[in-house]
Amino acid sequence: MPDKIFISYAYQDRKYLKQIIYTLQKHGIIVTESESLTSDYTNVFESGSSIRAMLRKRIQEATKVVVLWTEESAKSQFVNYEVGMAEALNKPIIIVLPKDQIPKLLPPNMAEYQMLETNINVKGIKRRLPMGQTKHDKVASNLAKKEGTTYNKGPGPDIQTPRRAIEVETPKTIGDAGQQLRGFKKPVYVVPTDPKSLPDVIQRYKNTQIGVMTPSGKIVKPSSRGK
Repeated sequence: MPDKIFISYAYQDRKYLKQIIYTLQKHGIIVTESESLTSDYTNVFESGSSIRAMLRKRIQEATKVVVLWTEESAKSQFVNYEVGMAEALNKPIIIVLPKDQIPKLLPPNMAEYQMLETNINVKGIKRRLPMGQTKHDKVASNLAKKEGTTYNKGPGPDIQTPRRAIEVETPKTIGDAGQQLRGFKKPVYVVPTDPKSLPDVIQRYKNTQIGVMTPSGKIVKPSSRGK
């Protein structure tokens, strides 16, 4: 019986689907295009079903899950959900990287999976291209120095140490921290670039395991993860 492959990719990267399938065929993971299942809701979602319920069903049916990991994937709530669901269901996971992707920028929970390179050139792999130091960059760089590490400008948390993971966000992106910090078993923290937004951030993450720090690194809400 042929494998059923669930292909996870960001909606913005759908134009690369044919190339992903070609890469999977090249490596013998699938034989024909008809074997693959995609996360494209126009093809697989049933009327009246919730998106997450249908994603779970498709992942349960799959024998393997393939993830195209790009800048857009890192920001996609559905791709992150699909990866988490595949992990929870103990599905074999294969990461497909564009030829200009940097493996070390993968989140730690993905580094252990099989990786394939595909011959596509996805622009914008890094989240924050150097165009002068932004307020976000300044806060993240200063915190990284205090933590004795370097500021990660790629996908995943901005700051990682053996003790904790820290994500710096602006007021407009503060809701993205949960996606960047998922999969970590150690304490995790979100840091707003604007101290005035601290009350809102604390309220937003009040009933979660995510802790909150000030831009200077003071813990105002401890993380309960990893305890």
